[in-house]
Amino acid sequence: VLVTAIGLLGVAAGIVSLVSENIRNNTASVKEITEREDTNHQRILKEIDSCDVMVNMHHILVFTGDNQPPQIREKAVAKVKTNPNWQQELIRVLDSDLAEEAFQFLASNPVDDPSLFTEPVRKGVLKQAALIRERIQRSSHPSHFYPGIFSWEVERVIRSVDRFKGKGTDYLPAMKELRAALDEPSEYKQISFACIPPLDKWIKANQ
Repeated sequence: VLVTAIGLLGVAAGIVSLVSENIRNNTASVKEITEREDTNHQRILKEIDSCDVMVNMHHILVFTGDNQPPQIREKAVAKVKTNPNWQQELIRVLDSDLAEEAFQFLASNPVDDPSLFTEPVRKGVLKQAALIRERIQRSSHPSHFYPGIFSWEVERVIRSVDRFKGKGTDYLPAMKELRAALDEPSEYKQISFACIPPLDKWIKANQ
């Protein structure tokens, strides 16, 4: 009995030691992750501060979405609006190869004059569709495709359009073009995109 008890104590001590080591490792990992996130946040805040929004406003649009921490998002939105022509610049970006950056802003933030954006948003959807087609056409390996590809872009287009629909512009044809772009043929495309069902749902609801 004594030998068994001593053995059990040894096992228990080993378990306690192992648990303690795991706790220390987890605590160290959490601390490291937190410090890394803090460092990254500070880097982003400095990037926002240093951005010349009169020249390169599009560089910080990625930080204006509601997927960003509040401190970063609020600072980025405030910085964007220091450009007195920020709405016109957003409209310009909508019609460029960086259209998805403009949709990042529009999906999460109101604009001062929605009437300025109804038609540019429609054109932006068409631009986003063209960009998706081009990306599919440029792909040269099955690994270039994965279920979540284009989900970021399509989600923000849907959310942006929902902010401006009902104001005189018909977005349905442009959204159908966006849907057609996802069907762009490629010999390397062997999966279904996760962004298709929500886009189909939007189109059906707005027929």
